[in-house]
Formats: sequence, structure tokens, C-alpha cells
Amino acid sequence: MNFLLDEAATTATNPMQWILPAVLLVLVIGIFILNYFRSKKAKDNMREVVSSLKVGDKVKTYSGFYGTIVEISETTDGRVAVLETGEGKNKSYISIDMNAIYAIDQKKPITFDENGNVVVEGETTVETPAEPVVEQPAKKTATKKKTEKAAEDEKQAVKKSTKSKKSE
Repeated sequence: MNFLLDEAATTATNPMQWILPAVLLVLVIGIFILNYFRSKKAKDNMREVVSSLKVGDKVKTYSGFYGTIVEISETTDGRVAVLETGEGKNKSYISIDMNAIYAIDQKKPITFDENGNVVVEGETTVETPAEPVVEQPAKKTATKKKTEKAAEDEKQAVKKSTKSKKSE
């Protein structure tokens, strides 16, 4: 019986036994705290976007609709926006909650020039030749061949001179 009491007393006072659980507990708490602050920051950003919306803004909703806000009204459920979607005869209107707006749409239409290159508004286009100009390395190759040939000639001259010295 004393053996069990002695073993329990020694394990309870061992500090190494508590380090791993303590570190794991701190890590789990840290993850929850970081997640809380990240989600709070995202909610604050969305609140800011929603509060800055006004009539005439082009927006995108969470469900994928693109449209222009034509009316904003207050209801018992909160703020509601009326979006105009489509063009020409295909225009339609949809009422959505302001919190269903994902982002302000800042896309611009793409235009192409006669060569099929994208033209950005406000930038001047640089004329590019139809066919790329390729430099011909003919001169470099010719000089390289000459230097290689000269080096071979020198080697042969050295060999001849060493043979003639040996024969003497």
C-alpha cells in the first residue's frame, strides 16, 4: 500500500509531466484568439463596405449577381437594396439584403486593337513590328572560327618545332 502512495507522490511533483499539456493548451487558446481577431477584422471591413454603398454603385452579390444599385431603403429586416441587372430589353430588378453584397464591382470593359492586343484606357499603345527582328550572329561566328583556326595553327606550329628540336 505504501508503494502506491510513494509512486503517486513522486508523479504528482514531477514538473516535466505538465509541460506538454500546458503547451498544447496555450496553442489551442492562441488559435481561437487569432481566429476571433481575423473574423472581427473581416466583419469590420464588410460593415465598412456596406455602409459606404450608395445609389449608382456597381456591385457583385454573394450569389454571383452583378448589378447597379438603383434604390436603398430601410425595412424592419434591415437595409435593402434594389439592383438593376441586365441590359436593354433584358433589364430586371431584384431586391436584396445589403449584407448579401459581396464587393463593389470595379471592372472595366476590355477593348482590343487591330492586332488583338488588349488596350488599356489612358495608356498609349506602343507599335510593335509584325515579325520580331532576330539578330544574325554571323559576324561573331566568323571571328570565332578565325580565332579557333589560328589557335589550331599555333598548336601545329608548336608541335612541329618540338619535333624538329627533338630530331636535332
